[in-house]
Amino acid sequence: MKRLILRTQKLWLHNLICIVNSKKAAQKIFDGLNGDGCYHLSTFMYPQHRRKILAEVRERLKNNLPCKLVATSLVEAGVDVDFPVVYREIAGLDSIIQAAGRCNRENKRPLEESIVYIFEIENDDTKIPSFIRLPREITQMVMRDFNDISSTAAIKKYFDQLHVNKGESLDMHNILGMSDKRMLFKDIASDFKIIGETGRGVFIPCDDASKKLLEQLRAGVRNRSLMRKAGQYIVNVYENQFLKLQGAGVIDVVDENINVLADMSIYDVHKGLIVNIDDGVGVFF
Repeated sequence: MKRLILRTQKLWLHNLICIVNSKKAAQKIFDGLNGDGCYHLSTFMYPQHRRKILAEVRERLKNNLPCKLVATSLVEAGVDVDFPVVYREIAGLDSIIQAAGRCNRENKRPLEESIVYIFEIENDDTKIPSFIRLPREITQMVMRDFNDISSTAAIKKYFDQLHVNKGESLDMHNILGMSDKRMLFKDIASDFKIIGETGRGVFIPCDDASKKLLEQLRAGVRNRSLMRKAGQYIVNVYENQFLKLQGAGVIDVVDENINVLADMSIYDVHKGLIVNIDDGVGVFF
């Protein structure tokens, strides 16, 4: 793994994936790309849209066509893509190693041609999310102490230091205690959340299939099958982002669980939902 400072949004290699810590950074870097085969992926895109992009990316990689993908950490688990080069913004060591799993995943290239670059964004005005800040600082410490940060010793050092700094907050709901003593799986599932659910879902009526689902939702139909299908067209945003969209008049509240994007110009076909808009201001593209 190599470390560098990313001084520009322009990434010149033929095929690569660049993974960053925030959706804002992903959009900014993507905006600096040009040419054929440039893609963006984040949770500002509804799941069906993300699957479509990933299918196109895999097809281009399979045929050795130019393919540059800028993404957030959502690609680090459960996403099967194989790039010759990975750029990963510095984060927790576990995230970096997960990102490295997208490099030469199918073992088709020699080791010396399979490189993971760890980078920092120069003059970055993006606020580092609180849940990334401490893991990132510990990773920087480990990088100073170990040449091979993927070694067992480096990984142990990282998690030992993380445990020292976070301690009991790593298991604030006493999940381990519950599983050891009572095995109350329903309670455990209810209590265990990697990231607290503080956001709101926005339904994106983008095609004929989603519009048919919306008709049923507006008619008051609610069942497991319908809601599962509807979930493929929902983007989750933080409460403050939701209120900003609502204040700009682009959200139609159907009921307490269903919110619909009323202005499709706020959904970009490349980057997904645009949340950085001013309250009460008309937006034109």
